[in-house]
Amino acid sequence: LKLYTEGQAAFDAGDYAKAAGLFKQAVALDTTFAMAWRKLAVSYADGAMSPVLVDSALIKAYQNRDHLTDQERWTTVGSYFQSGPGHDRGKAIEAFAQGVALGDYDVSATNLGNLYVSRRQFAAADSVYQSSIQHRPSTSLLAYIGLARSLSDQGNHRGADSLLDLIDRRFGRRIITVQARGLLLYNQGLVDSSAAYLRTAQESANQIERAQLLEQVAALEELHGRLGDYRRDIASARTIEHEQGVFAPAINDSLQSAYFDAWLRGHSAAAVRKVDSTLAAAPLRTIPIGARPYGDVAVVYAIAGRPDEARAMLAQYDADVRDTTLRRAQEPNRLHALGMIAMADGHPLDAVRNFYASDSFPDGPVNDCAACVDAEVGLAFDRANIPDSAIAHYERYLNTPFAFRLFNDADQVGLIYRRLGELYDAKGDRGDAARYYEKFVNLWKNADPDLQPQVADIKRRLSDLQMTEKKS
Repeated sequence: LKLYTEGQAAFDAGDYAKAAGLFKQAVALDTTFAMAWRKLAVSYADGAMSPVLVDSALIKAYQNRDHLTDQERWTTVGSYFQSGPGHDRGKAIEAFAQGVALGDYDVSATNLGNLYVSRRQFAAADSVYQSSIQHRPSTSLLAYIGLARSLSDQGNHRGADSLLDLIDRRFGRRIITVQARGLLLYNQGLVDSSAAYLRTAQESANQIERAQLLEQVAALEELHGRLGDYRRDIASARTIEHEQGVFAPAINDSLQSAYFDAWLRGHSAAAVRKVDSTLAAAPLRTIPIGARPYGDVAVVYAIAGRPDEARAMLAQYDADVRDTTLRRAQEPNRLHALGMIAMADGHPLDAVRNFYASDSFPDGPVNDCAACVDAEVGLAFDRANIPDSAIAHYERYLNTPFAFRLFNDADQVGLIYRRLGELYDAKGDRGDAARYYEKFVNLWKNADPDLQPQVADIKRRLSDLQMTEKKS
């Protein structure tokens, strides 16, 4: 109990590595200490350590749940199905709801709210978060954060901003609120302010916090086409993370680089070479099975015009991943990859069906982003030469709020602006064409030199539109 208490104090202070060490000592002395096993799993997860460690600790907690009070048992069951190998959102919701009914307005309430947010049940989520705050106003930091996220998902930026101010006053500076503030500034359209805020925040951050902030800054750099700056900052973040024991397989950054080649640069052959060499140097079998990026590899191959290699990767997934629970959790990723393969095969309307299917689990939406699927659906209709549907979905993507939209926008927005300009141009709508061309040029005006030909092309089109407008 002494070790558990010390571990909880380290966890509350944000020192997840120290907390994990103390909880490990506690369970070594008492292997049936289920709450220590659960907190060990949470420390691993919040410290971004290997998913194998998270799952193994949650399995131990779940196996020993009968040693717990009723309230603690429901918390443990919920964690097993939410974050562990149980992979069942419905069972996690049932368990945390039982925990709340027994008076757990901290862990159970916050996680129940998070699960409701993931199903886009924002009213239910807000009610749970507010109940937690009402009953535990001095300890419900994560409920405040969850509520701010839910409000941002609903486009209530003013309400989210007020909550973050309240958190700062009540709890002091926390890295989670710093990150949330950076995202909120971006969602309010204050892109430069978001970048400046995140860079300033790095000055007072510890090493692991600095790595997390660098990843947000890198997303802003990708958004503006500054891929060299992105690569530099991600490399700095990875150096820090590796020193801290964070689970960050190098293959993921290699795949991201290949994705940039295929998606943003249009260098398909280079992308394929990069993926091939990455897989040769680091075969997927060397990565824990639940973290293997089969779908990401297939997507890059498909974007690069190699659907056969993409299908082979999904066939390898089918052969390697036999656990039905894990497959259920990963089904949206597989369906998304199938959609990209369908487009590579020249069947964009089949892709539309796959993309919509990839946005759902059996019990509801896959996550809290209501319009993320519209970026891909818009692209599929675009490839199918159905411009009105493409425009509608592209614009729905741009105009629908999402708390974490920065990370989606980094991949999507530049090319959506450009394509909307071209689509409106083809329709003879000079006003909207010019508006989106200007957005693209302003966004990528300082993009890397190898992306500048794209900017120059749109500048010429914009100039032609403006000349035509003057003549008319």
